[in-house]
Amino acid sequence: VLVDALRSIGAKIEYVNEEGYPPLQINGGHIVGTTVKLDASVSSQYITALMLIAPSLDKGLKIELIGKLTSRPYIEMTVRHLQSIGVTVNWSKQDADSQKDIQTSSEFIQIKPLEKIINNSLTVESDWSSAGYWYSWVALQDIGYKLILQYYFKDSVQGDSKLSEYYEAFGVQTSFDNNQLILIKRSHKVAQRIVINLVNEPDQAQTIFATCLALGVDAHLTGLHTLRIKETDRIAALKDVGSRFRESVIETTQDTITLTCVPLVQYDDPVVIDTFDDHRMAMAFAPLASKTSLIIKDAGVVSKSYPQFWDDLKQVNVNITEI
Repeated sequence: VLVDALRSIGAKIEYVNEEGYPPLQINGGHIVGTTVKLDASVSSQYITALMLIAPSLDKGLKIELIGKLTSRPYIEMTVRHLQSIGVTVNWSKQDADSQKDIQTSSEFIQIKPLEKIINNSLTVESDWSSAGYWYSWVALQDIGYKLILQYYFKDSVQGDSKLSEYYEAFGVQTSFDNNQLILIKRSHKVAQRIVINLVNEPDQAQTIFATCLALGVDAHLTGLHTLRIKETDRIAALKDVGSRFRESVIETTQDTITLTCVPLVQYDDPVVIDTFDDHRMAMAFAPLASKTSLIIKDAGVVSKSYPQFWDDLKQVNVNITEI
């Protein structure tokens, strides 16, 4: 999708072997196109990529988003950061003739060129996606357990900041002290079943699934269509690994996961967690080590987004041995 979009505005990109698959050969050149159309339902990352190069183009870029936009908070976050350095961004919506057919509606993001950055100093907030693993960890601890994470904002524009609401169902209280995020396990009374649409926070699907698995909370997670095209097919991976916990019954569709289970117990033998080359599979299931022994294969995959994860996990007294 991104290659097609870049080609349409003049980028010189070729597939070396098979059309549609890496490796790619990218040749430098001058991008002259000013308008690009993109399927908005596939991944917000493609949209963000175009937005980030737009201020460097001679005439900027107008991005037309076709269909229902997924992971909208990531686009909103990109808009805010571009505006903070002086970029002019206009975001508008124009419905198709049917008005009711959201699949045929369009949104337009117009980004003007920027000759000079007016703000050279930005404070980058910590990653809420990574905070999810610690929400899960706290949810599995005894009442009164407290964990503090640094550099999180109460008025965050990151979509995954919804974690503070979602984990109330697991007995976790969230508070802020300056830029510290404070998590406390307040109650062992958890929801019997949760239903969450994660279309705006798909990166939390694996983490919330694993938390439910550990606590015996039945779950129906929807809005997961983008998970099929991530580092692995995450829906299939969750069904595979989740089924290794004997108490779980898992049903899936193209964009949903339904989990029925009882609270996790200590097994005689470690549960093997295949990561499928996916950093989030490793970290989402890691907190379950507080309930039973695990073997996590290819644990180095966490280097993609959180290289210090295993060191941080050791700090909360998890016994980790490399084999």
